[in-house]
Amino acid sequence: MKFKKDDFYAEINKDDNKIWDSTNVELIDILSSGERNGQTSEELLDELQEQFIEMGQLKSDFDTEKFTIKKEGNFLCHNFHFLMRQYSLTLTELRRMLLEREEKRRMSEKYQKMMDDGETLVPVLREHASGAEEFYGTEDVWLDLEQAGLWNQIRALEVTMTNKIAMIRKFEECRKVLIKQNGGKPFTNADYQEETPRYWKWFFERKVLREIKAHATGISSGTWENIDMLERPALINPEFQVKMLNDDGMFDMKQLELDSELEKQLSEPRIRKLLEALENDNKDPGVPELDSK
Repeated sequence: MKFKKDDFYAEINKDDNKIWDSTNVELIDILSSGERNGQTSEELLDELQEQFIEMGQLKSDFDTEKFTIKKEGNFLCHNFHFLMRQYSLTLTELRRMLLEREEKRRMSEKYQKMMDDGETLVPVLREHASGAEEFYGTEDVWLDLEQAGLWNQIRALEVTMTNKIAMIRKFEECRKVLIKQNGGKPFTNADYQEETPRYWKWFFERKVLREIKAHATGISSGTWENIDMLERPALINPEFQVKMLNDDGMFDMKQLELDSELEKQLSEPRIRKLLEALENDNKDPGVPELDSK
């Protein structure tokens, strides 16, 4: 899923905060051992931030379709019900993050105005402890440090928001598909109540079957449950289809052992280099492609 920079970045003016700049220089020296390849500290940290955001989606689209929605089997209303529970929690959390980010941005602007007026300290409410007793009180802290701390928290929020934004976009796509599968009609609580007896019958039948298979194979019931969800048709993306079991509903142990051994061999450096060389040869425009006819 692609993300726009505007989805995340809160504009902050860092020109007048020397502690922010000096801390970033120290960070870059730590992570690059002094070799910056012509990049400034800010450029390298911006590059890292973009990559943190790009890789910030923790719950994959595959996970949503297979282990969130299809977890409830082929019961459309239960699929929708579980999706809405996840959707509501995620939307609420993202709203909280957006409000928190805006609060920190405004506080940062307030601190900047105070520093422009020549102030250096600000009273902040902090938690204190005296023995076993805890209480809150104000203490004077450095404005530039507080402002830099707010910017650091904003950058952290930008990364954690990635996962919530990706989840919400996928949830909305799934919500529309489920309603379409229901003949275009939104699901109701009455639909959910009517479907529930059949759902629980199915649920316990599957649970009994998994426990029997666990007893017979030594593979845990939870593993069989995850395999069942894995092999179910995805809600939207046909590329999410995975096949693990044979026609008898069991594992082909010889194939598993062969795949495991092949994976280990492919991870060896000399094999990886050989495969890369073959791939580069295939991309060489000077090498004619074989005619498949």
